[in-house]
Amino acid sequence: MNDNVRIWLNAEDSSSDVRIALLSIDDLKPHEEIIPSNAVRLLYQIRLDNILYNPIIVSEKGKIILDGTHRVWVFKKLELQRIPALIVNYDDPQIKIGKWIRRITFPTEDNIERVLCLIRKSFSLRRILYNANLNVVNDANSYIIVGGEFFLIERDCSNVSFLRDLRNFEKIIVDEGICNRIEYVKDISSPLSYEKTIHLIPPKISKKDVYNVTMQNQLLPPKSTRHILPYKVPPLNVPLSFLNGHANEIKKVVREKP
Repeated sequence: MNDNVRIWLNAEDSSSDVRIALLSIDDLKPHEEIIPSNAVRLLYQIRLDNILYNPIIVSEKGKIILDGTHRVWVFKKLELQRIPALIVNYDDPQIKIGKWIRRITFPTEDNIERVLCLIRKSFSLRRILYNANLNVVNDANSYIIVGGEFFLIERDCSNVSFLRDLRNFEKIIVDEGICNRIEYVKDISSPLSYEKTIHLIPPKISKKDVYNVTMQNQLLPPKSTRHILPYKVPPLNVPLSFLNGHANEIKKVVREKP
């Protein structure tokens, strides 16, 4: 049977030619590592519900998993061979890459000082004035916000290398119990009002970086990219029992959706 069966055309609110297809797991290439705790939690949830709610997102060129690496990991654990995927033209300029900002909270201010010492061992910080025009979410720079103060992280390494250093830093402060938790957020609502909190803002990864890392059979750290599509991803709610059957069963589920 053809694994790459075309199932659905023209996503809602989209002017692009996108489609949902049933792809072989073995053909897909991840570009990011998983977060093990998140993957295990998702495994339990999908096992319990016995449903795949949303398709993963895959680039047409190279079959790179742009969103859904954890779902693919779960499918491998469940020994499912194929998965519904929204296939997109990754070179489309309307598809953007955003940042996942690290919001790190601490039990005491002493912990914040320990973290700043760890950061200064690896990077040079330059204090900058915050203003509304500072585009920390979308520019190529790296920042840290602590105690209402903004710092630019000055570095000589590439964006990819910095993200790997950042991942090692995250592991250290979690393993040593320095922080309460690390959250990955899309934006900073009130950056000057947080107490006992650090915001670490990574650089923006480019599509070229994603292509290069994937083609070299390497992986970026988790939460290196946040892909933003110009259209809404259609929900599927496909029972897992359908996914090793014939693609016509998937077509029937999609066509019956309101």
